[in-house]
This record gives sequence, C-alpha cells and structure tokens, in this order.
Amino acid sequence: MLVWAAVLLPAAAVASIILMYFVVKHFQNAEEAQPFTTAVIVLSLTFALFACLIIPLDVYNVSRNASIEEKKAVRNQIQQLYCAVYGTLTLLLVTVVPFAYFLHEEADDPSRTLSSKVCTAARFTAVITIVAVALFVGGLLVYHRLTSKDNSSTTKWVQTVLHDTHQATFVLFYSVGCMAVVGTSIWSVYTSCGVGGMPMALLFGLGMSAAERNQLEEERELLIHQQRVIRSRYARTGDRISEKDMRELERLRRRRSQAEDGDSDDEDWDGTTGKSTPWWVRCIVKPAGKLTGLCFLAVSCFLCISWLIGLVDQLSHSSCGWHCGFVIEKPTKGIPMDALLLITSKVFPMDFVVLGAAILYLFASTLHGLAVLGVRVLWFQLFPLLRKHTAPQALLLVTTYSIINVCTLFMQTTTLAPQYVSFGTQSSLQGQLCSNMHEEAKDGCVRSAISKIHVAVVGSLPIFGTVFVTSTLVFLGLSIIFAIASVVRARQSASHKPLVDWGDDDV
Repeated sequence: MLVWAAVLLPAAAVASIILMYFVVKHFQNAEEAQPFTTAVIVLSLTFALFACLIIPLDVYNVSRNASIEEKKAVRNQIQQLYCAVYGTLTLLLVTVVPFAYFLHEEADDPSRTLSSKVCTAARFTAVITIVAVALFVGGLLVYHRLTSKDNSSTTKWVQTVLHDTHQATFVLFYSVGCMAVVGTSIWSVYTSCGVGGMPMALLFGLGMSAAERNQLEEERELLIHQQRVIRSRYARTGDRISEKDMRELERLRRRRSQAEDGDSDDEDWDGTTGKSTPWWVRCIVKPAGKLTGLCFLAVSCFLCISWLIGLVDQLSHSSCGWHCGFVIEKPTKGIPMDALLLITSKVFPMDFVVLGAAILYLFASTLHGLAVLGVRVLWFQLFPLLRKHTAPQALLLVTTYSIINVCTLFMQTTTLAPQYVSFGTQSSLQGQLCSNMHEEAKDGCVRSAISKIHVAVVGSLPIFGTVFVTSTLVFLGLSIIFAIASVVRARQSASHKPLVDWGDDDV
C-alpha cells in the first residue's frame, strides 16, 4: 500500500477516537455511565467514522501517476482494508453493541452477581445474533436461487464460497449492501434532518421540542420533590443531616442542574453557572455561529443539487432502468460535485480534502439528526438525546443507527460524484476522462475499490440500486421539509423562558 498511508491512517484513527470520545461525553449522563458501555460506544463510532475516511485514500490510488498493475495491486489492498473495517462493524453491530446494551440493563439489579448479569446479557445477545445470521443466510440463499444460471446445487455453491476468497469477499459486501438497504430509512430521515436542519440551527438557533421540555419539567419537579422529602425529614426531628443524605442531596442537585442546563437554550444564558453569558463571549460566538451556518447552508445546497442532477440523469438516461438499478454508462449532465473535485485536483491534495470534508459533513449531519429527533422506531420516540443527560442505552442505539447508516453512506457516495469517485482524475489512453464505458485492459481506466464494490452489489441485485435511487428522492424532499421545520421550531422557541430557578436549591 502507499507508504504515507501507514502514517495517515493511524493518525486518522487516533483523531477519530478523540473526536468520538468528546461527542459521547457531550451527550452522556455521567451518573449512569459505565466504563465498558462508554468504551463500546466510542469504539463503534470510531470504526464507523474511520470507514468513511478510507474513501479519499481509495480515490487517490486510482488518480495518482502509476502503472495499471500497481494501481490494481493497491486497490486489492484497499479492498481488504474495507473488508476488515466493515467486517468489524458487522461484528460490533450483531454482538458487542447488543451485549453492552443488555449488560447495562442488568446493572441496576444489585442482588445479582456480575457473572449472572453477563450470562443473561449473553443469552439475549445470542438470540439477536442468531436471528441476524439466519436472515442474512436466508437472503443469500434466495439470491443464489434467483441468480444461478447453471442450476448448480446450493451445497456446491456454499462450498465454493467457503473456499474461494473472491466469493467470500462478495458475501461480505453483500451483507454491507443489505445493511445499506436497511439504512436507507435512517439516511432518508436522520441524515436529511441534519443536512436541512443543521445550517438553520446555527443561523436561527436550535430550540427544544414540546416533548423534550415536558420531560425536563417533569424530571425537575421530581428532583425538587426528592430534595424536599430529605430536608423535611430532618426538619421535623431537628437532627443534623447525615453524610449519606448529604451525598444524595448533592447528587440530586447535580442532576437538577443538568436538567435545567438542558432547558436553558437562551442565547444569553449559561445553564451551568446560572448567570448570563459575558457580552464579549457573545460578540465572538454569535457571529462565528452565523458564519458557520451560512457555510453549512451553502454545502447542503451544493450537495443536494449534485444529488438532484445525478438523480435526474439516472432516471432519464439509464438504458435499462430498474432492471439494472438505474446504472448509466456516462453522466450526460454536469454534476457540480464532479466538476468541483476535478477543478480542485489541480492543487494537490485539495480534491481529497474536499471529498473527505463532504463525507464527514454527511456523517455529522446524521448525528445532528439523531440529536434533534431522538432515537425513534417509526414515529415512536424511544429516547431523546439531551446534552449531559442522555442514557447509555440511547447512545448504544445511536451507535447502531450510525453503523447501519455508514453502509448507506458508503453506497451513496458513488452517486454524489459518480465519475470522480469511480475513476478519480484518470484519463483513458484516448485522452478522455474515464467513465463506465471504458475498460481497464483496453482503455487503461482503473476503477476504484468502492466503485467496484458498488457495481458488484447493484449489478447482482438491481433492486438495491432502485432502493438507493428512491431513498435519494425521499432524502432531497425531507431535507427541504426539515430546513423549514428548523426555522419554525427556532422561532417558536425564541419566546420560551428557561426553567432555571436557583432559589429552590435551598428548599
């Protein structure tokens, strides 16, 4: 592999760990946190983010000046790296994350031993793992029946998969394709919420929903009631408060501060100290937030326009339509993202920085969407995500959603800039930019590993390509809706007064 990648990839992994650690700490309730649960969340999110950062390296390999054989050799190594990362993500998704979830659920029972809790969590995890494997194997066998042309037996085909490295690799990326199809619902809702809502939140402020306010108000009233019960017990007897109850009062006070801090979204209010933010801090932070919001709005519009043009091109110029997953030989319309990356490629390594920044922006948009909407199944909210006040179970579900969504992001990147992501800045032997109509052996155009995987998955199961095209259409529509909803939510929240009332602390 490329020499400098041996330094760049570990540095990216370390940076991802640090970034994800602070993201988790931003949301996690410190009182409910456990070291094992926190480690699983940080590790899983790190692998998900790291999987996104491999894509620019993949495109660089096919863009550099090297022989076809050398590019293909490095591409095989990058494909193995994809296998390792996405294989690890799959393992985390079906075993480690569920185990951490069930183990944390058992942690509140002080009457049971640690070994008993571990055994119970392992049993529940085994059920999920068995169901996931059964669904995957069943889908794989159905795929074999539908695509087999020589009527070969299933047993013979399974033996071939187990002994043939290329077949086994395809099976792994078939699982990634299945998770990507499942993740289109997460992509269409949460990522679109971030793409449309995150710029507006920075420009107009991020207000809280009525459900979140009601939950914080109920919790605040409960904490005040618990404080009053403890103090009234000692007020009747005149005894001095015991050390144990003093610690409990302090714990309740901290939890109440977190609840009040979560509700204090006024721009001039600091919920941690209960005082107004200094004017000089507001003078710096507020314009910087507005400027960042404008930049993010430009990025969101640019990405959505690129996807819209690519979608129109696929729907109108694909010769085989849904029968081949709306694949086209060559983009007939100029896609802005392709053009921008080709222009910035003249200044190394700006094109790879732009591509990496776009992918990270989409990853961050998903996290923003999860923070705004909370963890939901259909329209039912399971957990809200509140700053310093989120349960570990909620963060574990956020991790699960993020892993699945990364698989969708992996597939959708090839439609954001189809020509550049597939072939980089390569030109064929005839001097034309490489596209799907060119061949490696005849025209000297080496396809990137991500494009090769996308073609293999969509080409084998065209229904996957149809699902991705449909999800892109839904994504674009919901992005506009969430942008409007974010502005309306911020306006409604502007008139809300924070619940912070520090006078009740001494009740």
